[in-house]
Amino acid sequence: MTEAELQKACVAMLDQSGLVHWRIPLGQAGMVGRKTGSRGASSILGFPDLCGITSSGLFWAVELKTDKGKLRPAQVVWIERLAQSGALVRVVRSIGEFAAFVSYLKSPDFQ
Repeated sequence: MTEAELQKACVAMLDQSGLVHWRIPLGQAGMVGRKTGSRGASSILGFPDLCGITSSGLFWAVELKTDKGKLRPAQVVWIERLAQSGALVRVVRSIGEFAAFVSYLKSPDFQ
């Protein structure tokens, strides 16, 4: 499964879950220009792919990677910053891992 396919499946799962969520669309517009260093207006370099808020107000974020995918330095920085700020952050590599995370977010711990 590609990262794009994983993201599509995860977004579909979130749409059915009832959880408040959003995706930061990067694509080509969000990539940093190698020569200029400029970014598209909607980009936040390294920010996790999916995020949201539980019904109890906890911010969560998920970085999606394939089995062989590696975190880029900017992604590591964001994951660390968010976790240090009290957010629930995960790196997810399969739809099964994501389903378990969604179940966790919907558990009584976050109601």
